[in-house]
Parts: sequence; C-alpha cells; structure tokens
Amino acid sequence: MQLENKKMLDMNSTNFQSPTPSRVLNSMLSSTMPVLRQKSKLQSISSPYSRGCCSPSFGSPSRLQAVFKHLTWREVKGHLRSVIGKGGFGEVYKANIQGFSLAVKKLRYTMMNKNTVTKSLKSEKLALTLKHRNIVSTYYVNDSSDPAFIVMEYVGSQTLQHLIDSDNITPSRVQQFSCDIASALHYIHQLNVVHLDVKPSNILITAYYLAKLGDFGCSQMVQWEEAEDGFSPTNRIDLTGTVAYRAPELLRGFAPTLKADIYAFGILLWQMVSRKYPYLGKDSHMVIFAVVAQGLRPSVSSIENSNKKLVALCEDCWSADPTLRPDAQSLLHSLTVMNRNDNT
Repeated sequence: MQLENKKMLDMNSTNFQSPTPSRVLNSMLSSTMPVLRQKSKLQSISSPYSRGCCSPSFGSPSRLQAVFKHLTWREVKGHLRSVIGKGGFGEVYKANIQGFSLAVKKLRYTMMNKNTVTKSLKSEKLALTLKHRNIVSTYYVNDSSDPAFIVMEYVGSQTLQHLIDSDNITPSRVQQFSCDIASALHYIHQLNVVHLDVKPSNILITAYYLAKLGDFGCSQMVQWEEAEDGFSPTNRIDLTGTVAYRAPELLRGFAPTLKADIYAFGILLWQMVSRKYPYLGKDSHMVIFAVVAQGLRPSVSSIENSNKKLVALCEDCWSADPTLRPDAQSLLHSLTVMNRNDNT
C-alpha cells in the first residue's frame, strides 16, 4: 500500500497489463527460459477444498466463521472504525463486531473492474480454510452484496513495507520475518495453493513482531500433469500480482507454478536487506523486457556487505529457471538453519 506513496512505477496487475510478446520477442527469449516439462492446470476455486490436496489438509471452518457467515453490509458498516489501508479495489477498515476486533475489506465494483473484482473474491475464498500462525485468517467473504466485503483477523495496520520504509528492521528481524514468510509459503504450497502476490505490503506485522501473509486476492490452486510441450500460454490468468515481484515465466505468459512465489520471495528478501525498492523509477515495459530477455535482477552489490548466505539465497530464489529455485520446504530449512547458527 505504501508503494503508491513512492515514486515507483505503477506495477499493480489491476492497473497494468503486460504486453503479449511478439514472435520476434519470443524468438529472442526462447534461449533464456528452459522449457519445463510440467504443465500447470488451474483447478476451479469452486471445487471441494479436499480434492487434490496433500497433507496438511485444509482446516474446518472456525467458530468465528460460523458467527460471521450471514453478515450483511448494512450490519457491518455501522461497526467500521478507522481506515487502516487502501488499495486499487477499495479500503480496509478496523471494525468491532459482536465484541471482536476485526479487519473488514470493502471492495468497490465499477464498470471497469467488475470482472477483476469478481475473480479476486473467488481467490480470496481460498483463504477461508487456511489455518496457520503466519497467515492472516479470513472469516467471511461476501461476494453477493454491493459493496462486496471480506471479514478478516485484525492484526494491526503495520506492514513489512512500513518497517522497510522507516529503516526499522534489524538483521535479526530480517531472518525472523524470512522464516515466518517461508513457513506460510511452505504451508500453502503443500496444499497446492500459489499466492502470486508476495510482497512487503502484503505482509502484516503484529504487535509482537510476528509476520503474517495476507491478501489472497491473486491466489490460485494448482494441479500438475506431465506434458511434452511444457506450459501452454493459453493458461494465462489475469490476477498475477505486482510486476516487480513477478517471475519471468509469468511475464512471458505461462501459467503459474508454486515456484512463482519463491521468485517473489527472493525479491522481497533482497528488499528487506537493502531497504530499497526493486527497479525504482524504471519504465515497466523496460523492466519486463530486461527481466525476461536480459536476466535483470535487483543489484546484489547494494547488499554485498550483508549476510553472504542471504545474498546467495536471493540469487537462488530468483533464478530464471523455476526448476533451479528451491521449494518452500528447502527454503524454510535453509533459513531456519541460518537463523539458528547466527543465534549460537
């Protein structure tokens, strides 16, 4: 949310559509992106959550979900307090409903964004049964009212982006937050859920400095099947997060895999260490071309005096070849060992 307050190019997917590569550009890029031998097939979000998921299983609806599932906007709006965040679709409010402190996201429908908001709400429903200490709990998604709204756990208004902007993030916090975020990714990836919008402004920081992954408005469920021709570009999706954190294969129009989140994590980790914005001030079209065709990444020279293992991890995570990126389990293990060694 704070990205809007910086002189950074507008890279939000709701406001920006990446260009379809021409035949010439595809020819130039073919040598930079190894062909993957797995094809991603998106599962309908309306399918049963238990289908096709591996351990840990999705959680059952909580008591709070049962309490809030019949709320209408008329009942909610009288309990809204202060605005704690704003985005492209609407605002997030602190609310007190039936004695509970909550966060309520109000989404605005317009003629221009109605289809995108509808898709985003379907994605948000994936979070309803996610139960993890490093994920913001979602209690209710009302997509039948106007405005549509989402009732969530209230964890405060401070984001990781706020801490980076204020330069108030110590090396020990960097490692702790990294472990928290990797733990959240490991959990959702076990369920074949890809977040697709991992960035500092979507990481909420609690009063006790616990990092929580939020905003599942771009998320998808992914199933795998073997294919000789790799990914099909026809499987592109509209909600693919923010360009600065978007993996090269997504910029090329391929369907998302779990490794897209790992790429975004690498950019986020670099940002925590460097306290800088990736590609600040650069034209978005030039960034897309340079990331895919020329291997552009944030400069590691700006963090070369930092933890060498973290720098190496950034580079591993943002590899152009998704198969060379660590999975979330390996990532979490590496960060945990790093954290443990630095504290002994």
